[in-house]
Parts: sequence; structure tokens; C-alpha cells
Amino acid sequence: MENLISIIVPVYNVENYLRKCVDSIINQSYKNLEIILVDDGSTDSSGKICDEYSLKDSRIKVIHKKNGGLSDARNAGMEIASGDFWGFVDSDDYIDSDMYSVLLENLLGAEADLSTCGRIFTYDGKEIPEYSENNPVTLSGREAVENLFLSNSIVNNAAWDKLYKRELFEDIKFPVGKLFEDAAIMYKIFEKCKKIVSTKKQMYHYVQRSGSISNCKYNKNKVMHQVENRVSAVEYFSERDSQLKLYAIVWNLRFDIPLWCEAKPNDEETAEKIFKISRKYFTIKAAGHLGIKLFVKHLMFYAFPSAVLRRERKK
Repeated sequence: MENLISIIVPVYNVENYLRKCVDSIINQSYKNLEIILVDDGSTDSSGKICDEYSLKDSRIKVIHKKNGGLSDARNAGMEIASGDFWGFVDSDDYIDSDMYSVLLENLLGAEADLSTCGRIFTYDGKEIPEYSENNPVTLSGREAVENLFLSNSIVNNAAWDKLYKRELFEDIKFPVGKLFEDAAIMYKIFEKCKKIVSTKKQMYHYVQRSGSISNCKYNKNKVMHQVENRVSAVEYFSERDSQLKLYAIVWNLRFDIPLWCEAKPNDEETAEKIFKISRKYFTIKAAGHLGIKLFVKHLMFYAFPSAVLRRERKK
């Protein structure tokens, strides 16, 4: 028998995007799917659209729940998912018809625990795909964590461009109330994998819309939750793996200046917290993994932060 894939779709006030998303899932070339639509307390017609689709396709299950946020919706879907493998699709995005077929083929072929693919950023309906060939490469779980922290050139934090063996989530849930919840757990997921397979083939269409969390104006939680996720990674590996702890520090340093620049004009208190965390973790050993340009920028940042802010604003 074919392996059952459970696809969990958190839904909240996306009536203008939802049909395209669900159509792209039900029209997958791989047919043995369990599609879980989690209506997270939508106040528009999204919930009705979910019910409409459940009447059309027996593979679709619908959960209606009180609004609890993206993580809570995903967790609710995970509670009833029965598939051998799990995937996540955000309800304002859509996927190529062969995405799960390719992801599963790569996973089984490599005897991996997790399979990931490329994404295409869509702005106002426009997108420029770069990779159409399936060119899978494999990494150990530890190598994937290293790649995530040092460059994210092969793997990334997103939950939605991947296919997982369900057991990877046995003791892991998405953190409720957190923004950038994927980053809070993905390094833990990678660490549990013996092998990960990744292809650059772009099959997930990541739609950028003005009202989404990622595109909203300054938000203190948006900034601090990113910082907290990376600090938590340092703490997580502090007693588990000294090398990965060092790389988690590098992960912090790769993003601290942009986040500080985002906070500084709007929120002096948050900016000061970021500055102190950056100074706390900056060491010559960690800086050796940043590259000379970012290393010098950090020295300038600590000595002349206002000058760095002015320079970054000009970019």
C-alpha cells in the first residue's frame, strides 16, 4: 500500500487565497492524502469554504476551533493526523502538483527522515523560478543543524516546504503564542534525523501579502521572538554539543544587527536588549565563522552603533 501523507493546513481569514491553496493540494499527483483544514476561528467565509471542500473530497477533514494562532492550529491538526508522513501548507500559499510525490520519492530513495524542496517567492502574482530540476543531496541531521546556523544554504527554518516522518514530532509541538514558531523547533527536528534529503527544485509557492505577519510594520514581538528563538538554541545545545552551541551563537550574530536596526528607531528598550545579547555572545571564536565583513561590522556596531544604523538605513 502507498504511504499515507497527512497535510495540515492552518486557516485564518484567507477567503481570497484558500481555494487556490486547497485546489493545489487535492490535485496532487500523489493521491493517498489526508488533508486536515484547521479553521482557527476565522471571521470571514474561510470556515464555510473548508466545509464546502470536505463535502467534495472524502480525504479532507475539517477542524473548527477558537482562534489560538498558527502554532495552536498546527498542533490541533497534528493531534488527529494519522499519516505515516506529515506535511504543512500555509493557507495563503499553494504548491506544485508533484510536490509531495517528489518529496516522498526523495525521502524513500535516500532512506531519510525528512525531505525538503525549494520555494518560489510570489509578489503580487509575479515570481521568478530558478530551479526546476530534482537534484537531491543528503545531509546528516547534525550537518543540517550546522548548515541552518551557519548559512541556511541547503536547509531552512520553514515548516511548510518539507515532508517529515511523523515520529519526528513525537515530543515536539509548535510553541503557542510565538511568532516565527518554525525557527523555535526546526533545529530540534533536524537533530533527531539520521538523514535529511534536500532538492533545489522549487515546488512551494510562498505568497507575500501585505496583511501577513511577515510583512507587517514594526512589532516588538516580531523582533524579540526571533532573538529569543536563537538564544534558546544556544541554551539548548549548551550542555548537549559545544560545537553546535558555538554555531548557534553564530546564528545569533548573523541576524542581530538587522534586528537591532529594526527596533532602534521604534523601541529603545528592545534595541538595548538586543545590543546586550549581541555583546554577551560575541567572541573571537564565534566571529571567525562570520566572515571578515560581518566581523568588522560587529566591531563597528559595539563602538559606534549610531553610525551603523545610519549606514544600514542608506541601503
